[in-house]
Amino acid sequence: MKRVVLFVIVIVMILAGCEHKSLDENQNSSDRITEDPFQSKENSTEESATDTIGSISHGIAVSDNSKTTDGNILYNGGELELGYFVKAAGIANKCGFLVYINGIPQPYKIQKDDTVSDNGYMHQLELEDNEEFDFKFVFTPVTGKKGETLPVSIVSITDPLNQPNMKETIGYGYTHKILEYNFYIQYAAGTNGIEDMKSGFKNVLNGLSVTDTALTDSIKKQLNSGWILNNSDYEQNVYSKLYINDIDQTLEASYDIHGKEKIHVTFQLTGHPGIVYKNILYFNHMPLCSNKENSFQTELKKGKVAIVDMDLDVSKLNGNGSFYIVSVPCNTNDYPNDVITIKKTNSIFFYDKEELNNSSNPDKTQNSNTKVNSNQIQDVSQVKINEFNELIKDVEYAGNGNLLILADKLYLYSVSKEEVISTAEGEPGLDNFGVKILDNGYAVIGTTGAIKESSTNLFGASAKPEKSYNMACTFYGKNLNKISEIDIVKEIGVDAINPSDIAVSDDGKQIAGINLNGLYLYDRTTNTKKCIVDNTANQSSDIQNIIFTNIGFVNNNQISFLAQILRANANENETSYSAYGVVNVDGSKLISYRGEDLGKLLAYHNIALVSQDIAMNEPSGQADVFYCSSNKSIKFSLDEKSESEHIWGSENGKYFASSVLEDGKGWMIRIYSLETGEKVYQKLQNIKNMESYKDPYIYVMEKDKKYVLFFRSMSSTVKPDIMEAKF
Repeated sequence: MKRVVLFVIVIVMILAGCEHKSLDENQNSSDRITEDPFQSKENSTEESATDTIGSISHGIAVSDNSKTTDGNILYNGGELELGYFVKAAGIANKCGFLVYINGIPQPYKIQKDDTVSDNGYMHQLELEDNEEFDFKFVFTPVTGKKGETLPVSIVSITDPLNQPNMKETIGYGYTHKILEYNFYIQYAAGTNGIEDMKSGFKNVLNGLSVTDTALTDSIKKQLNSGWILNNSDYEQNVYSKLYINDIDQTLEASYDIHGKEKIHVTFQLTGHPGIVYKNILYFNHMPLCSNKENSFQTELKKGKVAIVDMDLDVSKLNGNGSFYIVSVPCNTNDYPNDVITIKKTNSIFFYDKEELNNSSNPDKTQNSNTKVNSNQIQDVSQVKINEFNELIKDVEYAGNGNLLILADKLYLYSVSKEEVISTAEGEPGLDNFGVKILDNGYAVIGTTGAIKESSTNLFGASAKPEKSYNMACTFYGKNLNKISEIDIVKEIGVDAINPSDIAVSDDGKQIAGINLNGLYLYDRTTNTKKCIVDNTANQSSDIQNIIFTNIGFVNNNQISFLAQILRANANENETSYSAYGVVNVDGSKLISYRGEDLGKLLAYHNIALVSQDIAMNEPSGQADVFYCSSNKSIKFSLDEKSESEHIWGSENGKYFASSVLEDGKGWMIRIYSLETGEKVYQKLQNIKNMESYKDPYIYVMEKDKKYVLFFRSMSSTVKPDIMEAKF
């Protein structure tokens, strides 16, 4: 069951799949480095083979009694929890995994302590250098009958989210390299899993054919790319070749799909006679399928080349992305003395060249690293925050000194490093959002691509909106790899209007939503919804009705809120009032405090900070702070009354900030301690054409002692502005 494979990648990158031991403990004289004649060696030099740019090892953790006496994993039915470890350094610190059972792609979840990811075919991890990370793979096998013993392969991919931007980078470099770990599952029970495709890319492959042809001298010359295949090499090794529209992709890393609805893909496999491979095509690490098939079997025969031909409908792939083919051997047990590995083609970046050119109109008089004049950021790693000006729509905290910026895409931006870390495509209609920071990523609350079917206008008549989207909660990994999306309207039944109508728990397992009928809680683990506060129910002798306006989780088991409360025994002068408070997730112990025209809630782990809305009478000049666990409310006095309408919390709740417009001068920015209410900083901040902007959104980064100001424009003719400063 143990097997160690060393991969040499130009500048040596050590990769090892192993049991729970160090690299040195697993190396032995039988380890072999094989050279693939389908791979170019023109960049290889003796000097380049002396540096290590990354290393990774991973395998089953020696921890439980799930193994049989034969060394196989025993499956007894239901979900299988497989203890696993990974240890990496260098560029391999960002790694993802693909899982196969008998060559069939296996969706899985990753569990770390009490946190469980959603089901998916690929999950990327970010690791610390040479620090072991222990977790569990959780899945129901997609195939397997009682009494069978089937091979399982877990394949790591280095930095799977990396893609060329076709400006400064046109290839993948040393990323997207694989390392496999293999074992067997012995089925003591059958599985309820199915061999059906669960991908988002269904029925994109057409005209599939799998044939054999003789390995003639002319084909050998075509396949060898200048290398010589002798009989012994050919009998022991396996070689593959990929063609797109009859163009050899051996030395390619990208392919322009502009103007093409379909492309023709040809995949050739030859070598070790008798090996059976299942071949899977991927786009952005999701399997592609034809009807219900998600893998295509080939058997290698002596003197033959297996050829897989098909048409790929690229119009259904939803934009740019990484394309590759993985070939998984299914009968290696028949050849115990041979080293037979999983094969992966080079990743090919599919992109629309004209679309990229049209989206960029750079000013040639400037350095390309410091300008953004377009609808798409090009070299995002070099972009400074003030260069988002023309594109920016909204900003939220992302934890660890980072901001999540909504522009033409989602950008994860490091304030301290002044660089973009990761990007992701935004959802259609997403113009503002809310963000919940989770242990394993982010929950982004905003619109989904589902257009509302109908709406009701103020007069009660049905009207079809031009472009009105449902509210959604989209879950992303730490590098903005999209994991799942929940349509709040369709899946939870809450017709939410704003991101402030939705809240996500600290562990990401619960989603709260409000509408005119009450406060609802949705459990993602059980897929159940319940109303925990009914607006029409009698809450107390003084409360007739509660209309929730803003919610946020605290302590993972309480929901803080802003609300408009209708009084039960009201006099003519006060039939309702603004309030803030907290309620347990089971609907018990609802506590509320009176406020003054409250408009914005900022929820932390145990604290809720409240900002006043534009006051109907006059600003209160106070900041309301509610300590949820102790039910304690404090009001801090501010320097000026109007500050209470523009309160912003810091990244982790150590400070809060405010702004006051001083005519013709700019905005006075003040920062206060959230613990004592004392002012710690103030500065008059000005920008050009200040009369064209609204009051700024303020983001206070505690570790770097910086604050970021986001100025929204008064009209569509003026672009937003964003800037940062020290305090």
